[in-house]
Amino acid sequence: MTVLWFWILSCATLSAAGMGSLFKPDEWYKTLRKPVFTPPNLAFPIVWTLLYALMTWAAYRAVGGGQAPYRASLAWGLQLAVNASWSPLMFGWNRVDLASVCAVLLWLLVYWTYAEFAAIDALAGQLMLPYLAWVTLACALSFSIWKLNWNFQWDHDEVPTVKKQN
Repeated sequence: MTVLWFWILSCATLSAAGMGSLFKPDEWYKTLRKPVFTPPNLAFPIVWTLLYALMTWAAYRAVGGGQAPYRASLAWGLQLAVNASWSPLMFGWNRVDLASVCAVLLWLLVYWTYAEFAAIDALAGQLMLPYLAWVTLACALSFSIWKLNWNFQWDHDEVPTVKKQN
């Protein structure tokens, strides 16, 4: 049974990671002004790979036996779904505003997951802390990019995008 849970949790995590890999920074993103604390592009796939591994390990420890409180499983599933939605919002739709709101929602859900996991298994909670730190940075980045590129313009599809200011 524990192998099945690990497989399910791993597939869920890989699905979220896969969504992020479908929507990558493109020419639009390269034209945006970014804050000085923006990590180099190479850092993102390295950090996210590590974070997804830690998330899966934490989830396995906390909910892997199938006996965890419903809230812990719900928190983990919701944060994973919101995590998967950030990249399409930012890089697919070029919606820095929605991606910023999504980042805050993600932070709240990751914190909730951390609290639920820590109540079940101390190490599971601790394994969520690097993720919480990275999402904190993601919130700051998203809002900073939004602020630095504030002039919204509408394209032909009626989807608001952020255009670089001259």
